Amino acid sequence: MTTLPIINIIKAAFATISSKDYILVRILIFPIFLTAILQVIILFFQDNILVKIPLYFLLFFIYILMAVKTHRVVILKESSKIKYNLFSWFRREAKYAIKLITINIAVYLLPSISLMTSYFFFTTSLSSDSKGLFTIFLPLITTILTLISSYFFARLCLLLPATAIGKEPSFRWAWNVTKHNGVAILFTTVLIPTTLSILASSIMPSNASFIGQFVSTIIESTLLIIGILILSLTFEFVVQEIRRLNNINQANNA
Repeated sequence: MTTLPIINIIKAAFATISSKDYILVRILIFPIFLTAILQVIILFFQDNILVKIPLYFLLFFIYILMAVKTHRVVILKESSKIKYNLFSWFRREAKYAIKLITINIAVYLLPSISLMTSYFFFTTSLSSDSKGLFTIFLPLITTILTLISSYFFARLCLLLPATAIGKEPSFRWAWNVTKHNGVAILFTTVLIPTTLSILASSIMPSNASFIGQFVSTIIESTLLIIGILILSLTFEFVVQEIRRLNNINQANNA
């Protein structure tokens, strides 16, 4: 299989945002502003958990709609706007959310729980010198575990765009189709979007004004969309490569 063209995919993602007809911009401009407003409201009510929890659920709901629509615009060339219905989801949005949560629990939450359990066990049973040594290496262990977890996420994340366009592949399918490009997909779908997000969040100070926080959250939401675009284009490339290899095999067997 051809190696994933990381630079070309990133260029294509930014080109899609700035395409002549601005389909994606026209579709997502309202939800991006809406998520920015909600995030600013959450910042103002950060000490009120009764306000924050419903708003976080609403944010998650909107982000799922945005992600699914972005995948469908890129892969299926849809051009219709998002239909907001806070009382019912399409089945594909529900499946997308379930798979996203399942993947994150499997590759991030469970290893984190294991690490915290190990840390508690070692810090309560070891001597003070050994405990100090373990604490020193904890950041390194955490970094390595995060990279490993992110690699597993990269190997499974193609399930998300596949689900968004109405396909129902298995986890084994995602694992198999990414086996030759796992590290490259790690860069395109995890490391690069995460780096952009960290840079964007570090631009605006935590005590910025309302306008500053609003602009900052719009930038973060836009970068999230770019990350989803990169995932869509990665999925397209992998699927096209599979078709190309299948056609070659069929021609050879004919």
